[in-house]
Amino acid sequence: MYIPRTLIAAKGTRDESVVEESDIAAMGRVVVLLGEPGIGKTELTKQLESTFGAKRVAAGTFYRTADPSIYQVAAGAPLIIDGLDEVPTSNAEPSIDRILTSLGKLKNPNVIISCRAADWTGAINRQKFSQDYGVMPVPVHIQPFSYEQATEFLLGYDTRIAADQLLSAIQVQGLNDLVGNPLTLRLLAEVWLKDGGLPGTKTELLRRATELLTDEENPAHDLSRQAQTSTEKLMEVGGSIFAHLLLAGAVGIATGNRRKAPEGFVPLTELNDTCADGNVETVIKTRLFRPEAEDQLIPIHRVIAEYLAARWLSRQLDSKLSERRLFRLIEVNGGVPSALRGLHAWLGHFSPKVRERCIDADPYGFLRYGDTTHLSAQSARHLLKALTKLADDDPYFRSEDWGVRSVAGLARGELKSEIIALITSPQRHVQLSALILTSLVGSTLTGDVIPELLGLIRDSKAPYVERHAAAEALAKSNIAVDWHELMHDLLSKGKHENYRLATETIAVVGPTYFSANIIGNAIASLNGINESERREARVAGADYLLIKRIPPNLAQDVLDVIAAKIASKKTDRYWHPGRSLTSSVLRLLSSALDGLPIKAARLWSWVSRIESQRGSPDEALEQIKVYLQKNEVFRREVQRIVLYDTSIGGGPWMAIVHELPRALPGLNITIEDGIFFLNEIAQTKILDSHQVILWADLVRAMGRPDRYDEVRKSAITSGTQQHTELADQYEQISRPPARDYEAEETERQKKYEINRQAKFRKHRVRFAKETDQITTGQKYWCIGFIS
Repeated sequence: MYIPRTLIAAKGTRDESVVEESDIAAMGRVVVLLGEPGIGKTELTKQLESTFGAKRVAAGTFYRTADPSIYQVAAGAPLIIDGLDEVPTSNAEPSIDRILTSLGKLKNPNVIISCRAADWTGAINRQKFSQDYGVMPVPVHIQPFSYEQATEFLLGYDTRIAADQLLSAIQVQGLNDLVGNPLTLRLLAEVWLKDGGLPGTKTELLRRATELLTDEENPAHDLSRQAQTSTEKLMEVGGSIFAHLLLAGAVGIATGNRRKAPEGFVPLTELNDTCADGNVETVIKTRLFRPEAEDQLIPIHRVIAEYLAARWLSRQLDSKLSERRLFRLIEVNGGVPSALRGLHAWLGHFSPKVRERCIDADPYGFLRYGDTTHLSAQSARHLLKALTKLADDDPYFRSEDWGVRSVAGLARGELKSEIIALITSPQRHVQLSALILTSLVGSTLTGDVIPELLGLIRDSKAPYVERHAAAEALAKSNIAVDWHELMHDLLSKGKHENYRLATETIAVVGPTYFSANIIGNAIASLNGINESERREARVAGADYLLIKRIPPNLAQDVLDVIAAKIASKKTDRYWHPGRSLTSSVLRLLSSALDGLPIKAARLWSWVSRIESQRGSPDEALEQIKVYLQKNEVFRREVQRIVLYDTSIGGGPWMAIVHELPRALPGLNITIEDGIFFLNEIAQTKILDSHQVILWADLVRAMGRPDRYDEVRKSAITSGTQQHTELADQYEQISRPPARDYEAEETERQKKYEINRQAKFRKHRVRFAKETDQITTGQKYWCIGFIS
């Protein structure tokens, strides 16, 4: 079962925005899909292959292909290269260079590349693609599962799982950071089903998962060698196999003729030489491996392979393996190749004797790919110092990798002074300070640094990523904070980043904790009521999570607040809010319809000023349309309010053809609606002048009289027979037009010129006050308005 993913383009920049999977191919000639290990990059590329009718190839295969012409794509179609981080790197030729060379042979087709975020060297790779393609790659981050996506995933994974119970148990054990990753969530689910409980750390999770992956569950194979071999032995041999594959830069195992093994695949016979007892053939039949093609097996997942390989290598270091010899294979010039960073990190985790060496060589990789939960105070301090040195040498060491999920081992009471210094120093490195702030989530240390965190949140000059991480640390650690006062403070400061921070923080803390007034002000301030209020650079979709988490009844109250703010602008009748706020109103409305019954006048107050087609959430708009179509009585109550609104310029005709369809497509006056209101007017004993005009405009809206069906004719006849004033109206509608078009055009031109001159007078009055500043050039922009 595939779950559509939430994607963020240009994350961490002013152009940051939420994008759909269907948008990816049109985003640029080079799109890079980035995410943490196990986030679902391969599944996404498979989905895109189907969606775009593209060609998809593993990066390792493309790297090794001598003749890339077999991957030629049609003009405009993308080539999808999956797993750039899995390609071995050498000093002689970086993997990206050979891939670019092969792409050049294909005349540089549009390309979509997936890669672990931590292994995408953004600045260097951007320059290389820019030279070859003439454009910068567009980074697109795959976001972790939301709670709703995780629930859907679990329900599709196994119907025996009570998703809410499992997710609740995960939260209780503090493993929330594992929920967003499809791989770890799947492992959690499997362990949950088998054990009826959950492990407490990433290490324990992988241990239990690998044990389950080696189990033989089919009773028909109870006498097989796999069922007769101990779990520990299977894991040991599996680790040996994975270590050989990873260190050799191989993709998998070729089980057929060793002389015909595909490039990148190690013949099974060669692996048998490393394990004389024949357990290699037993292990490759477990779920640690999966088939890639006929006679080809690959690891079930790279994370599993790295974990078991490091576990096996650490034991070899304790016995007879030379440390110097091993690290000559893993480290290159004091650094670690991308394809081996996971193995290197887990090796430092399993082997205390080389831990500090691993930390020094790749501190961020150690943090990113291993498990720092139970680091000793000494190791945690060493890691913090190594990260600080890394940030001094390379302030942008995280590149585009903003998805670190588990760094709890750094937030220790013993490191309080160092951490406070790192997050408060004027010379701090933002990428490091943000990383440290992330580690505070759920930590007992968070309660000891509340003043520093609140200071960061309120500091409008601090980088947004720091302020957001500080707020998230407080919110997710359940620290007692006066959130209402803090949100009021942020909203009163002005500036988009304060509005964004308030909005995103409310979503994390929980919308039900706040009043509708705070939430409505946050959404309205974030999006700006007028388009002119959005001149400041803004991030699109910053209120997405907040609106998604607002329950229906609260959504109704929030809409009241936003409607009141729009009304307070006292603009002319045909003014409407900007696109961004309109989109938010529509999403709120689609939720509000699921709440308590709504009065027609209240709904109209929410939507009377919006132009729904300017909004972007098509799904929300469709839900609203379906609701209005199904609820005929309610729809006509809303329509009646508008049809009888005498303040609308142009009378009922403008209500029919403009006001109602502009607000919501579901409010359009259909033929059936028109007949209903015609009959309603006909049955009224005494008509006022507005009803007469409304009746006539409804008839006109139904089209030409010679095309009326019998139902429409009957409704019209009912009115003309009972009311002479309606008969007079219909006689005028039916008779051939007798118009003086020349006189009408003269009158139209006269009115136009009167309005034009009135606008000129208004402009002259406005700019007369600015004459001196215009002359001196202080307000030179006014010239554009005057012209």
